[in-house]
Amino acid sequence: MMIDRKRRRKKEFLDLDLGEPCEVLRTEGGVVRVWMEDDIGGAIRNVGVGLAELELEQDGLLLPNYANVPKVAYVIQGIVIII
Repeated sequence: MMIDRKRRRKKEFLDLDLGEPCEVLRTEGGVVRVWMEDDIGGAIRNVGVGLAELELEQDGLLLPNYANVPKVAYVIQGIVIII
């Protein structure tokens, strides 16, 4: 029985079903999409994090901002210049 519980936890951890994001903002500079809590399945929901995606147009600019939470960001395509 203990092994079944461990396998189930491992399976839940590996389940990264995110569903489709909702577009919350579209401007001439790009699009912001977020995944709503009800649509996120598996492990991501269990750890209580929020997910968002920012798609900038060519030569788009993301102004510096502050949030009182830890953030992780990565670039899928393009170049990042950090000043």
